[in-house]
Amino acid sequence: MVEIASRNSGVYARLLMGRAWHAMLNARQKEVAPYHVFPRQAYLISILYKLGHKATLSELAKYAGRGINTLSTELKIMEKDGLVKNPTDTKINFVDY
Repeated sequence: MVEIASRNSGVYARLLMGRAWHAMLNARQKEVAPYHVFPRQAYLISILYKLGHKATLSELAKYAGRGINTLSTELKIMEKDGLVKNPTDTKINFVDY
């Protein structure tokens, strides 16, 4: 097998971290696949659950570490799928089954 990087280099460490990240992503996808939810959506649902089922978009952006525009788009998709409710009082509700 061809050696991509020396085992004593920072490149090799980054290669191993990338492989670990990829393995964790695959595990997360397999974990949430039976529920027809993407890992990003499952993460946002868990944040809403921890915040007491209601949060403003800015609160959610703060806890998720993402931009408001990105979350707005993701939440519109989740609302279409019936995962969240976005009422007029600016609080986003987690749909509890």
